[in-house]
Amino acid sequence: MFINRQQLLHKVDFDNAVFTGVPISVWKENQQIDFGGRMTMHDDVAAYIEGGYFLKKEFSFFVRLEG
Repeated sequence: MFINRQQLLHKVDFDNAVFTGVPISVWKENQQIDFGGRMTMHDDVAAYIEGGYFLKKEFSFFVRLEG
């Protein structure tokens, strides 16, 4: 179970985000870069969200609970 604004830090966090389909927002240096969406997959290098990808070294990923 995720909470709003929870940061994805570990492989298991990314795995669970893919599995549950929870919306993810993308941030860099405390600024929101992309409203994000559902993560379709991830690997050691990148997270793939709504047809795009973001490098894990460059961006931070947060849960964005709606409603």
